[in-house]
Amino acid sequence: MALAIFKTGTFLSDMNFTNKAIAEVNNFYPWLLSNGFKNAFDVSLVNNVLTRENLKEFEQIAYGIRPMVFAAIAAYIITKDEKYADMAGHLAAWFLGSNSARGSMFSVSTGRCFDAINTGNNVNKNSGAESTIVALLTMQRVSCSQCGPFFLSAIYAG
Repeated sequence: MALAIFKTGTFLSDMNFTNKAIAEVNNFYPWLLSNGFKNAFDVSLVNNVLTRENLKEFEQIAYGIRPMVFAAIAAYIITKDEKYADMAGHLAAWFLGSNSARGSMFSVSTGRCFDAINTGNNVNKNSGAESTIVALLTMQRVSCSQCGPFFLSAIYAG
């Protein structure tokens, strides 16, 4: 994941890692946003052309969203390009209803987060510690003063 690659680049002072992480944020995250946060797919090389196979839409798990939000924020902090702040807000909006179930996974009033979207609009309404913690960390991070107010506007715009 891009966040781990960003951290590796910082630790090793190696821009090659940072550039790879930026490439993931620039290419994969917009695809996920445009295609409904797919769960998984395989990539094959067929006649020298990369093809996507075995596309799996669900299960969409709450703790899979946080690292992408944090990576988009890292890209913003490194580059100061507001497109990454906007992307972080749109990724985090998954918790607030910008998802296939069109329902809030995170309760702003209670801090509770549901675990996953199982299929279509079928939400796994368990609220494990992991899901709640990652949702709280995500909401905290996208509302930080260092990141600017545009994160929140992207989140609430859906």
